[in-house]
Amino acid sequence: KQWYQRRVVISAGNVVDNFERREDSNKRVIGTLLGRYDKGTVIISESFAVPHQETDEEVSMDMEYANRIGELQKKVNTNLYTVGWYSSGIVINEHSSLIHAFYKCQCPTPVHLTVDTQFKEQKMKINTHISLPIGVKGGSEGCIFTPVQYTVQGSEAEQVSLKFFNGLKLNKKSPNFNDREQLLSNCTDMLSQLNLVLDHVKKVGTVHIRSSYFFLSA
Repeated sequence: KQWYQRRVVISAGNVVDNFERREDSNKRVIGTLLGRYDKGTVIISESFAVPHQETDEEVSMDMEYANRIGELQKKVNTNLYTVGWYSSGIVINEHSSLIHAFYKCQCPTPVHLTVDTQFKEQKMKINTHISLPIGVKGGSEGCIFTPVQYTVQGSEAEQVSLKFFNGLKLNKKSPNFNDREQLLSNCTDMLSQLNLVLDHVKKVGTVHIRSSYFFLSA
């Protein structure tokens, strides 16, 4: 049974920014994930960094800071809730369990998001996990992190920006930030999408296809 579907929206970029600004002594960075719940789906839309110190032997985090900033964020947007935490890198260790225990006090089933900020596989690998309890009844107890599915979704503004920079990568051209040219390019894309819709409507009108079989992707 799939407990949750995760949708990661903005947070991955924030993790990279936090990692680049970290102190040299920190091997990784952590932070709080904010979002909302929608019919069994956790939608992660915001995040903020939480100061912490970590060595091979111990880990400490500023819990007071995490609580204070979290409350301020919720005052700005009352639809936001603490839904988990993130860390840079893809390694989950015993320190992760201690940090996760703090976030279990913030929400019933916190999501742990890991982001490979060093691009070890030539891409920004993202993983999402939840923890499940393990142990013997009446004896020692612990938890195990298990992966859960997720999808990445960006806003329309983010999609336009990503498409622009991806075009630069493919064409290997210098950036052109001319507003008029960008507007013309976006209008051309919109007309292309409208033509797809009109073509579909004509086919439905002639009973060639069923309208419910049509999917339009931006």
